[in-house]
Amino acid sequence: MLNLPTPIKSAFFFLLLLLVVTGLVGVSMSLLLGLAFSLLIVNPFGRDALKISGITLSASIVVLGLTLNIKEVVSTAQSSFFITLTTIIFALGCGLLLGHLFKLEKN
Repeated sequence: MLNLPTPIKSAFFFLLLLLVVTGLVGVSMSLLLGLAFSLLIVNPFGRDALKISGITLSASIVVLGLTLNIKEVVSTAQSSFFITLTTIIFALGCGLLLGHLFKLEKN
């Protein structure tokens, strides 16, 4: 984590915000920049911005999903359906088997 003075953190925060809001960077890059900022630089606004940042992150992920090509999504879903179903059945089976082996309650 970088130890920067609060005015520099604030300036960097608003520079990134301006960059993202104006659309100069794409949705994926915006998420990456936000992640890097949160990991490298402590938010200068502290807990006050926690709720807003959660809403912003959720909205960014939704927008990222809306930018996907629907034909590619359907094609990927169709081609990976069998492996997804197999993985789910395997995970549930392992859970049931482990529950039985450790004699856990069924509730």
